[in-house]
Amino acid sequence: MAAEEINLFKFVPPGGIQDQLVGGVLALGTNGTTLIPVTMVHHVTGTAATLATITPPWNDFTGPLYFVADSVFTATTSGNIGTVFTTVAGNAYGFIYDRVAAKWYPTR
Repeated sequence: MAAEEINLFKFVPPGGIQDQLVGGVLALGTNGTTLIPVTMVHHVTGTAATLATITPPWNDFTGPLYFVADSVFTATTSGNIGTVFTTVAGNAYGFIYDRVAAKWYPTR
């Protein structure tokens, strides 16, 4: 994925006609185990892929992101993910970043 400039307004809900909060598709597997979000919502692809790290959008970021699993992937704790889980294709998953712990925690 080419480097994109971060627009802070793309992380402010609720979105709407003026604010596109859904970014491009992020791929796991072919691009390793790291996701680099540039908006609040991204689709994620990568069959039988592993997610280990989510790069915070900017320094001092704290808050939510959402990923729509277009295929099944597994999250591990080998990077900055707080708990292990496996996604179901077609479902959305929220993550909250705790800057103090430097971990992403999935919402339940």
